[in-house]
Amino acid sequence: MTAEEQVAASPSPESEPSADTPDDGARPDDDAATFADAGADAPTATTRVDDPAPDDDAAPVVDPAPAPRRRGAASGGTAPAVGLALAKAGRWARSVVQRRSRTPLPADSLKSLVADLPAAGPDLMVALDIDGTILHHDTRLSDRVAESVTALRDTGTHLMLATGRSVFATVPVARQIGLTDRYAVSSNGAVTVLLDEASDGGFEIDHVVTFDPEPALRALRRAIPDGVFAVEDVGVGFRLSSPFPPGELAGEWTLVDFEDLCSKEVTRLTLRAAHLDAESFDAAVRSAGMHSVTFAIGWSSWVDVAPEGISKATALDRIRTIHGVAPEATVTCGDGSNDVEMLAWAGLGVAMGGARPEVRAHAKAAVPSVEEDGLADLLDLLAADR
Repeated sequence: MTAEEQVAASPSPESEPSADTPDDGARPDDDAATFADAGADAPTATTRVDDPAPDDDAAPVVDPAPAPRRRGAASGGTAPAVGLALAKAGRWARSVVQRRSRTPLPADSLKSLVADLPAAGPDLMVALDIDGTILHHDTRLSDRVAESVTALRDTGTHLMLATGRSVFATVPVARQIGLTDRYAVSSNGAVTVLLDEASDGGFEIDHVVTFDPEPALRALRRAIPDGVFAVEDVGVGFRLSSPFPPGELAGEWTLVDFEDLCSKEVTRLTLRAAHLDAESFDAAVRSAGMHSVTFAIGWSSWVDVAPEGISKATALDRIRTIHGVAPEATVTCGDGSNDVEMLAWAGLGVAMGGARPEVRAHAKAAVPSVEEDGLADLLDLLAADR
């Protein structure tokens, strides 16, 4: 295989781990059973790179980036006004995390909390994580969850996906559950798309946030010289230093030399080191000395590096403004460390029963695990007449 050879990989949901999945790595992840591109939807640790490791009592807080590049599909180039808005959203989400992190409400309060929200319809916005929330860790979708998604969608509620998966791994799930005509947040907030089956690939790029990956790439290579590196090419796939394990990346991928990976700004950088155990990998990544980025470590020797201060919450707040939905009329549901910011940001953040305590601590309520169709409990309450 030559260094510039392109290979098409299957875009199925199973083909992408991420911090959303073991993005995601080889584990029953937060966002996928295969970790290729879930991005950080799997149980992961999301950390600002120059901060100390988070303690056991609270999920880490990611500070907003001073100046990641933001580009809208229509205008191209940088968008200072949008960038300022996202930076403010990041700071606001951070402050909400700090205020709520110690006082989650019990699961049995969910019904009363839902009663305080607008009725299902265009005044309500709901964002859902994929792996471990909608899909089981083996990527199964239960009939009950599928029916509940359809029922809430049909009310006209702004119902959308918010995942660590790449766009190519997000679209198959959107099709599976019938959410193909709306916004979706991918790559942990760095990429927002408009899903549209009339468009090539089923989506149009709406907004991206990029960063210079070179400092992080060089720092990680010093720490893990035999790791495999990838950078995301939005709407295309990935450029790789070496092949990833089979089935772990969706879209097309191209083998390039290391310097090419460093050559331009990207939405996401991924390092995979399948030869290291989780503990050794975690220690090596944290010792790398990266600065001014955010990273999420999956359960399978996989780390995603993203623009500093960018999260699912910052992307969702932008969409909320576009739809004209009030901040308190927002609902999010997830189970991974990369869901912390959006759980704290929402008017009602709901953690899945399988979420770690440090994730649940940032939610107002909890539902049963994905194996118990906990998401359906929430969606049925939201869709009910009241």
